[in-house]
Formats: sequence, structure tokens, C-alpha cells
Amino acid sequence: MKYLVSKKENLSKIDRDGKIVETLAEALLAAKEYDTIFLYDDTYYGKYVITTSHLTIIGVTKAKITYDARNGMIVRKEDGGDGVKTYGTTGSASLTVKPSATYLRLENLIIENSYHRVPGNKGNQNVAFKTEACFGTYTNIDFISEQDTLYIDASDNYFDNCYIEGDVDFIFGSGDAIINNSTIKMLQILDSNAYLCAPDTYASSKYGFIFANTRVISIGNNKKYLGRAWYPGGAKEMVIPRVLFYNVDFPQDVDLRVITMHEGDPLNFSYYIVNSLQAGKVINNIEAEKLNSYFDYYKAQYNNYLINRLADFILAKECLLYQKAVYIAKMNYAIKDQIIEFQNLKYKLNYLKTKEDILRSIPYNQNVDSLEDKAYKATEPNLKEIEETKTILSMTEEYIETSDDINHDALEFTMRNIILSLHPYVLESSNDETLKQYNTYLEAFINEDLDELLKAKYEDLPKCSDIKLINKHIDDIKEEINKIKNEFPFEYIKNGQIDFEKLNDDYIKKIINLKADIAKVEFRLEERAHISGLES
Repeated sequence: MKYLVSKKENLSKIDRDGKIVETLAEALLAAKEYDTIFLYDDTYYGKYVITTSHLTIIGVTKAKITYDARNGMIVRKEDGGDGVKTYGTTGSASLTVKPSATYLRLENLIIENSYHRVPGNKGNQNVAFKTEACFGTYTNIDFISEQDTLYIDASDNYFDNCYIEGDVDFIFGSGDAIINNSTIKMLQILDSNAYLCAPDTYASSKYGFIFANTRVISIGNNKKYLGRAWYPGGAKEMVIPRVLFYNVDFPQDVDLRVITMHEGDPLNFSYYIVNSLQAGKVINNIEAEKLNSYFDYYKAQYNNYLINRLADFILAKECLLYQKAVYIAKMNYAIKDQIIEFQNLKYKLNYLKTKEDILRSIPYNQNVDSLEDKAYKATEPNLKEIEETKTILSMTEEYIETSDDINHDALEFTMRNIILSLHPYVLESSNDETLKQYNTYLEAFINEDLDELLKAKYEDLPKCSDIKLINKHIDDIKEEINKIKNEFPFEYIKNGQIDFEKLNDDYIKKIINLKADIAKVEFRLEERAHISGLES
């Protein structure tokens, strides 16, 4: 099921599996694994929590999720407040991802905490986004707040093409995460110093935060640092903060150091700067060769990101093929008489042209044995095609009549399982056994053998280590999608509806032209019959 969430009352057109819900909260409550929620260009004000795994939320333009809570604020009545309890840092988040919501995908959103810090307030932390779940992919997201903007408290999260702004410790947490190809803006709020990050990496974690291929910008004349090592009270295990800046462009006014948060904090943290720039000068505080584990992790995470994108492309291709098949089936069924007539006339024209060619190949005034047999044999495949067309049309009629009974939700869920788990493009190797397995499941899908298909699990997806291979497959699928689009009968589709009148008119014109061509060939055959001594 795909949910379309909008405040626009005039939104009436949704796709085959679409459902309009009134609020984002309603959509999140109803969402199941592998669902997609589309957000329109609206502002969704409130505190939202995601608990569903394998969920996708996409902004059709760039929807905004926003709230204005902070650490020291009394919890509002609508959020279950009792007039005493405060939000706390964690509770201030506008959007929270719970541990159960693994493999979350967010794309094309603004996630904001709109509270503005006030001098003298105790507890100005105002989180925009907190994730407690592993394996999230966040693409083209703006994270906007002031202190503690982005809270990453889980491993294996990937941020790509994002924008993050804040002033104090505004990228923080115990998680392993990659922030790639992004822009980070350091602000001056009040008179405080600015700190880009505050990692509290657990000793059991290997990597902490990796900032790669990213640009840092700044405003204001306050003192700015790379970060502060954070040692929170009540940590679940020993904390050894770690952060890597790889190919990052820094402004001149940033002090390229990570410092301790409080006097007396331990000095067991590590920060690395590799192949980075500041005012055009290359900055390295350690040789890249000593960071192999970091780069292996980056490569693996990047591969996972590419695999997710690949799965999207495959799904898009399958959906296009399905949509194309449905449209063509409906078209063919609507004008089946014209199609059959067109195919029959096409066969007759081909037969007559073949007969004419045979006649042209023999000497004049010479009798030719079994001319009819030769012409028939030459055009027999066309007759077979006609019979197949009739069969397809008959099956189409049956399909159209029963299509409403198909469980599209189950089919879509199943298709996602196949694509994400078994498609040879995302498998480490495409050997014969792999292809055989995939084809078995694909056949089961076609036959709607859902019990068999449900055995396919996303977690079974092998890791592909060849980035170039994955990119090549993505490019190949893009080409296939474009080919499908180019072959799609868009001239007969308007606002999702088939223009049957135009379709019918065009086929009638084709039939008229075919009849005219047949008449011309028959006339030439009559003339030649007198020369050859044969009747047409």
C-alpha cells in the first residue's frame, strides 16, 4: 500500500495502490513493512515517531516536518504532559526513529525543530531528528535546528546529499554513521561557541562518525571547533569518541580540533582529518593508510546505499512494465474487434505482397505450379501470430473482468521481497544457480504463490563489494526504464485515463490505409495475371 498524505482537499488522483490519509500521524500508525508514504509540499507540525521497519517516506516536493520543543520545556498536554515532566533532550525531537524501524528510508524532506534558544534558559537542547534504528538511508534531507540538531544513536546509518545546520554539538550520539556529499552550516546563536559534532562512540563500535566529500560553511564571528568529545552520564558501556573527516572543505574560521566537553574529561578520543582543505591548504593529521578499517566501512556502507538505489530502480522498472501491460491490455480489450480486423488485413496484405513477389520472379507466360501453396507457406507465421493475438485478447478479457479481485497489496509486498532479496543484480554473483533460484521465485510471483514467496527475506541480501558493477547495473536499468517509457503509449493517456475514442479512431484510420494498400496490390496482381497466364 502506498499512502499519499496531504492537507490539500482537491487532491483526488492517486495511483492504483494509493490511499489518502488525513494526517502524517495517521499514516505512520497504519503503515506496515515495505509501505511508502508520500508527503506533499505542506508543513506537518507535531512530534512524530516511526516504529515500522522497511518503511519509505518521500517528499513529493520538499515537505517539512517541524515542532518546537526543547529540553527544559514542560511537556504539552497534547504530548501527554502532566504539568511537571519536561521533554528532555531526547523527547524534544520533532521526528524520532525507534529501534524497531530498521532499514528506514527518508528522501526529500525538511526535518526541523523551530524552537529558538533564549538567554538564561536551562536546557536549550532542541533536537530535530533522532534515530535509534540501524540501517537507515537518508537522502536529500535538511536537518535544521540550533543545539543538538541531529542525534544519531544507532549503527550503520547513511546520510547522502543532506543539509545540516546548528551551533552547539549539533551532530551527536553514540552511533556509527556516514555523512556523505553534504553541506554542514555552523551558526552563531547567542554568544556561545559552536561545535560541529559531539560523538560519544561506544567502545564496541568501530567507527563513530565519518564525514566524507562534504562542505562546511559558517556564519558569525563566534569561536568554532570541529567538535567536543562527549562522555554522557549513565552510558551503557565505555565511551571512546571517534570521528573522521575525509575530503571535507572547511572555512577559515573553524579551529580544526576536537576538544573535551568538560574539564577533567578523559582524553581517550580520536579524530582524524584526511585529504581535507582549509583556505586552499591540504590538511592531514594522519596518513590515510592507517585508516583502512574506516575506509572498508565507508565502502561497505556506500555499497549498501547503492544496492538500495538499485532496488528502487528495479522496482520502478517492474512497476512501469506492469502499468504498461495493464494499459495495453485495457486498450486491446476495448477495441478488440478493430485489432483482430487490423491483424487479419495485415496478414492478407502480406500474403498478397508475397504472391506478387513470386509472380515477379518467374518468366512471363510460364505456368507456375502451386503458387498458392508457396505464398501461403511464406506467410504462415503471420497467420499463427493472428491466432495468438486472438488468444491474448481472450485472456485479456478475462483479466480485465477479474482484475479487481487481485490482492495488489500482497503482490506489491511480494515483489519487493523478490527484488530486494533475490534479484541477480544485487547478488554477489550471477551464476546459473542464482538465476535459476530467481526465476523460480519469479515464476511463483507470476502464479501468485504467496506462501512460497514470503520465504524471501530482506535480511538475506548478500553484500556486493564491486561498486563499479553495481553502478553499471543501475545505468543498465535506467536505460531499460527509458526504453519502456519511450515505448509507452503516452499519446493515448491523459491524466491517468485512456483516451479510447482517439485509440479507436487511429485504428480505424490504420484499417482504412491497409484496405487501400490491399486494393493497390490486388490491382497489380490482376494486371500481372494476364501476362503470366494466371488468375489472381
